[in-house]
Amino acid sequence: MKIDWLKSTKEMRKILYRHLQPEMARKNLTLYKFLEKVTGRVPAGKGYDGNMRAGSYSRKSTSLMFDWLQIINPASAKAVEQEIARIDEVIDNAWNLLLQLERKPLSIIPLNWSMPLVQQAFLQLFLFMKFHVVNLFTFALRT
Repeated sequence: MKIDWLKSTKEMRKILYRHLQPEMARKNLTLYKFLEKVTGRVPAGKGYDGNMRAGSYSRKSTSLMFDWLQIINPASAKAVEQEIARIDEVIDNAWNLLLQLERKPLSIIPLNWSMPLVQQAFLQLFLFMKFHVVNLFTFALRT
């Protein structure tokens, strides 16, 4: 499974960090040394450990961290992929179940990016969103 880390969620990054911690310990790397080694930048400030545990760190750096893990411990990298695949499967199944169980008169309508109204609405909302949109949809109420 190929993971697009630039679209990763906090939960995905938490999973990765849980697998990185034992490898950093085996290599006697502090978090700061690890970040410097993997990203090539010296971290400034404090609180990185808490941010990493919470999954609040750079998506661009995440890809570099996963690449490092694949080199150091391919089995652990595979375990990350499997955990993330299970999360994606649960989300997909929940969404499909919701679509199957839709009750009349309420229905769920997936929105198509080619619809000009969808493009305009999304562009207006984009500045205010603090979450990653995967699927756009709306609800219709038939009376």
